[in-house]
Amino acid sequence: MRFVLIDRILELKPGDCVTATKSLSLAEEYLADHFPQFPVMPGVLTLEACLQAIGWLVRSTNDFQFNHVQIRSIRALKYGQFLTPGDTLEIFAKILEKTDADYELKFQGTIRGRSAVSGKVVVRECAFSQNLHGLSRVPLETTAIPNDQTCPWIQTHFRKELAKLCPQTANRESKPNT
Repeated sequence: MRFVLIDRILELKPGDCVTATKSLSLAEEYLADHFPQFPVMPGVLTLEACLQAIGWLVRSTNDFQFNHVQIRSIRALKYGQFLTPGDTLEIFAKILEKTDADYELKFQGTIRGRSAVSGKVVVRECAFSQNLHGLSRVPLETTAIPNDQTCPWIQTHFRKELAKLCPQTANRESKPNT
């Protein structure tokens, strides 16, 4: 089962920051079990929503050359306010440092101005590379896809998905960072 936990991207500045939202409704299937008498979004899914926003930021920074963002570490993770049906989680993430394929970011998710989750994360951009046994994850430094030969289908796919989440980017021309 796969959850898309970002409803809208409010602001996306490739190479800098992202602001996104997740509105929680009682119709979310995981709320039936977590918890029936006091439905709250599980903490791990709150973190996943933040990581999905970070994924959009990292992928857009290099014009979607890499379709996979691998978590290297999460530090200083803190949970606060519960996310209950009717609440909207506002996620903000900012790139602190970029070295080669690694990014260090800080993130925070808030509900009505109160912290729900915050922390720092190090992620690495990767590409899927075709091999004899099908698709497998291959770290950036060992990928068979040269940086200047990005798969056009991957870029098109991510641009279409981004346009659904962030309509203001649909008409903007994408420019890779140098």
